[in-house]
Amino acid sequence: AEPTTEKADAYLKGFSAYYIRAVRAISYAKGQELKSTDRQTVRVLDMQGVEKFSTLEIGFDPLSEEIFVNSLVVKNAGGEVVAKGRVEDSYVVDQGAGEMATQHKILHVPVPGLQPGGTVEYTVTRRDTAPAESFRFHAHPFIRSLPTLRNSLVVIAPDDSVKWEATPGVPAPQRSAGRLTWIVEQPPVYRWEPLQAPLEAFLPMLWLGDAQANWTSEAKTYLTQIKERLTIDPAVRAAASEVTKGQTKDAEKTAALARFVQAKLTYKAIEFGRRARIPAASAQTLRNSYGDCKDHALLLVQLLESTGISAHLALVGAGTALRPGLPSLDQFDHMIVFLPSGKGGTFLDCTGKSGDLRLGPPSGLATRQALILDPERPRLETIPDYAAGSSGVSATRDITFPSETDLEVRESVSFTGFSASGMRASLQSVEAANRNRWLLQTMTRELPGVDLREARIENVEDPQSPLRLKLHYVVPRRFQNASGQLIGQLPSVWERWFLTGDPVQQRQTPFKVWIPVNFESRVTLTPPDGWQASVGQESKLDRPFCTGSASSQIEARKLRLDVRISQRPGQFPAREYRAFLDATSAALGLVEQGIVLKKVGK
Repeated sequence: AEPTTEKADAYLKGFSAYYIRAVRAISYAKGQELKSTDRQTVRVLDMQGVEKFSTLEIGFDPLSEEIFVNSLVVKNAGGEVVAKGRVEDSYVVDQGAGEMATQHKILHVPVPGLQPGGTVEYTVTRRDTAPAESFRFHAHPFIRSLPTLRNSLVVIAPDDSVKWEATPGVPAPQRSAGRLTWIVEQPPVYRWEPLQAPLEAFLPMLWLGDAQANWTSEAKTYLTQIKERLTIDPAVRAAASEVTKGQTKDAEKTAALARFVQAKLTYKAIEFGRRARIPAASAQTLRNSYGDCKDHALLLVQLLESTGISAHLALVGAGTALRPGLPSLDQFDHMIVFLPSGKGGTFLDCTGKSGDLRLGPPSGLATRQALILDPERPRLETIPDYAAGSSGVSATRDITFPSETDLEVRESVSFTGFSASGMRASLQSVEAANRNRWLLQTMTRELPGVDLREARIENVEDPQSPLRLKLHYVVPRRFQNASGQLIGQLPSVWERWFLTGDPVQQRQTPFKVWIPVNFESRVTLTPPDGWQASVGQESKLDRPFCTGSASSQIEARKLRLDVRISQRPGQFPAREYRAFLDATSAALGLVEQGIVLKKVGK
């Protein structure tokens, strides 16, 4: 039966359009064509909805598939056909220019005659250009950014050719000979929220794979495809010898070679796809001084092997968690390096240009599973989680009063680990001549009206050293004279920048703090002449999301405040987000303490 809006008033409220139905059908037979057909019916409710669907944008890969718009019909509010799409009006453009180069294209299909209350019905088919030797891995989220009354997936294939996994929110499939059908009624509407947990943690999703596939075969097939790239060129051996000259320990050689690749090559992000899996020869990568993740990884592996250090290529999915039960190279979009020595081995990613490679798991990849391309024993390994102390911010602030209301701050800030990597990447993206301006803009967002007088930045290009800032700035009107007392609040920039979370009204999705961060702040406040500060009480904070402590003392009229804060990583349900914001606000309050100064002798 056609889905209806009965009992859907709350589900559709506030949206400009909705999908009456969204159906994808995948047809597979070994040695024959593999194709998928999408049939969508959309109702638009107002002019904003008309704008959304005035043009359909449909992505496809021209190197491996053909695309056909089978039909496009526009109806008015009464159900009468008012227009049909024309093939000659459609056009193809490159996929939007992002950070990663890709061969994918977007087919633009104009939708004529659409008006509020009307519907768009369209059917699009994608067909592989080569015969299908196996069922390709497929991830199907049963969600849209608009309400969908019914979202369905149909798989037409021999019964023993496909296996699947699904999140708990997906009903069991309806089965018939050679056909599986999943139907989800009124699935959640996707919306982005800050610190959002992985999608599979809260949305209905389904994954399909070939029933006969296994990881050993997948790995060995890929190694066979790149076999000619695995021979080490004399130029690579010479480079390895030069970089490690005078070094005798494997740990020193590994660090030197990883840093060499990190610094030597410019990263050119190219999609790891079915037609983009063969790396360049390492000697060519050396000459070019640039490459994508495959080129970085292969060069580092061959440099290490040239010095007698065992290393393997490793494939990982940076976007979503691996489905171990559905072996397929299509699950991966990134290549790194695995060193089997030591407990659990070591993972290196030289495409990260701003971080210290010696610190632990590559940024963004902790707890992911990687396929180790070991010719003798291909296997899945789990990348370790981030350890305590993986990220740190340490600040020393010397605060004086140029007037009774303004604060003058001389500050030294040190960033380590992933905090340094993120800050360094931001600074590296800005021309050196404009970095002080960028710092001022960043500081102003946290301390409106701040006047940055002087800034010195150290170790921007050296990821193996802490990133340091030496700052001199004035914070106006931070204190006020009230009833013979100076009352105000200590300032902070970097604790506020890292700790402050974005408020969300009626949060719906779980959130995740990925990396543990430690903060250390030492503040020295010198009161104006004729004024004195008092010692505050020692404060402690112990919440599920963060812990902290603050202590103060008076030394020669100066108030010294020492603060330590640790933010805990973890994944938490949506209902705890308010408590998370309260906890981070309380942690921030340890360093941004309220201060009362009294006249000497009163």
